[in-house]
Amino acid sequence: MRARRAAAAAFFLAVGPVALAESRGAEVAAWLTGTFEAKDPAADGGAVRIVIVSVPKSRIANGSPVLYREQAALPKLDEPSLQRFYRLEEVGEVVRLRAFDPKDPLIVRGKWRDPSALALYGASDVRERPGCELALKRVGARWEGGTPETTPQAACPSNLRNAVRMTSSVTLSKDELMQWDRGFDEKGKQRWGSREGGTTFVKRSASAPVDDALLERTVGRRPETAPTPAALTVTAPAAAQQGRVEERFSERASSSILLVYDGQRVEPGLERILLSALELAYADLVRDFGSGPVEKVVVVVYAERDFLAATHAPSWANGFFDGRVRVPARGITGVTPELLSVLRHEMTHSFVHFRAKGRAPTWLHEGLAQLEEGKTAAPVASALTGAYAARGTFSLSALEGGFTGFSASGARSGYAVSLAVAEMLRDTRGFGALAHFLDRLGEGGSVEEAMREELRADYPRLESDLADWLKRRAR
Repeated sequence: MRARRAAAAAFFLAVGPVALAESRGAEVAAWLTGTFEAKDPAADGGAVRIVIVSVPKSRIANGSPVLYREQAALPKLDEPSLQRFYRLEEVGEVVRLRAFDPKDPLIVRGKWRDPSALALYGASDVRERPGCELALKRVGARWEGGTPETTPQAACPSNLRNAVRMTSSVTLSKDELMQWDRGFDEKGKQRWGSREGGTTFVKRSASAPVDDALLERTVGRRPETAPTPAALTVTAPAAAQQGRVEERFSERASSSILLVYDGQRVEPGLERILLSALELAYADLVRDFGSGPVEKVVVVVYAERDFLAATHAPSWANGFFDGRVRVPARGITGVTPELLSVLRHEMTHSFVHFRAKGRAPTWLHEGLAQLEEGKTAAPVASALTGAYAARGTFSLSALEGGFTGFSASGARSGYAVSLAVAEMLRDTRGFGALAHFLDRLGEGGSVEEAMREELRADYPRLESDLADWLKRRAR
């Protein structure tokens, strides 16, 4: 019960002014502004944080204020379970919070720190969720309401614990918030959420907490001889810089690729060369994965100076992925094997992200990306075998969340282990099993749950299999 009620244990955070003059909507926005904490988080299975920011000059505003909400369970704030835009509209005595979900949540993740970066996302970047909108009405000294009563087919969707739809009830006062979320299956049976009632939250602050910790976990390409990849993380200033840099960019599209480039700084004709190379890489990946992302893969090509400014990547980085493929245009005059290698690596992250809905562990991201480059673990098989014999573990579970905290040698080992385990799984289980693994992660399963179901292994078994496979390769 506590695990299920954890979905409701949250605190709301709204940042920035909402341009509603003396109105009902202004009051709702003001009361949501600040930080709320559950009165008794232990009784609700843990705390979940919800961040809501005002999005200035949003492309989906349509004359109304727009808020962005991001929800994640503590302490894993870099793995949000919900990301949603709300458009605040007044209809008579009711304040409606119309719901829009980003099509690619990874791109948006963590950008609440600099709301101006969120203004770049328009109607083509989101999907409206009518069943998830909140309708609030003033009742005495409180605002009450929730999701609309509708048919199961039109309700707010949920894939948590075999549920297919969810409902949410909200009671908001100046100093407290009550939220009650519940999930139901196709037969109307409640599958998650409290049966007794919602969770009450107390307003602790009228402003955002001071929190500069990284909320985005991005995956970048790092050459074998490069230093630790800590510089590949994307901060809020970098996200804002990306928006400023890309304001002047042009676009060129194919059936599967949207190429975004600086026509003033990138050599004329280069966009055609790159689009051709991207289509070749995309076709190869579709053959391996069986299908590609539903939406076009967005590839942003910068002049070298802008690439470093927009991504904060070090000078040795050949490419970068944060939901979009980002590459510098230095020295690109044709479709070379090195260019194809970089593009295949970065585009693989798009395919993995799409199949797993942003939930793939970093070791799988980086392992598959290196495989698609054409790399093999054979050159490091002996070294990895020796390291396993000395330590008795590859520490694979420690590679789920990225290598940013590792030393340079630790990061190199992480990439080597990632490549080895991906290659071993491909050789022993087949690429189809890896694709099913990604799909299961996308359905909401944990890494070990998906591993047991699709790979017939847990971490100890996987490491044992990897050690045996490496011994054979090292001979």
